[in-house]
Amino acid sequence: MKKTGPPSTEATCDELKTHIADNKLVIVHFGAESDAARKAHTEFAQSDDKFRFFHNSDAECAKSYGHTGISLFRTFEDTQINFSGDNTADAIKEWTGPLTIPTVFAFEESHIEPIFDK
Repeated sequence: MKKTGPPSTEATCDELKTHIADNKLVIVHFGAESDAARKAHTEFAQSDDKFRFFHNSDAECAKSYGHTGISLFRTFEDTQINFSGDNTADAIKEWTGPLTIPTVFAFEESHIEPIFDK
């Protein structure tokens, strides 16, 4: 779906709740379109297919999630992790790498790529 459309999709606060609940790994940018973090978010979204990418410009929505900037949502352990590094696609890629698999898990086929990637 991402390969035929935009790398990151605008979503309302209610839509974000649904997307976060329905997907294992979601990255959301909360903030203005002109924000440097949005540019890095979009660049990373263009080069990665492990995550679903969304963005939201509503300040009230960001306030409800307690963060302005980039956040990773996942369905295990800490469900929301906020990014605080440099606003570059490479920094986001490095940050997300170890966060894609749980600390303790049953070895399954879906975990092979993240484990043996490096």
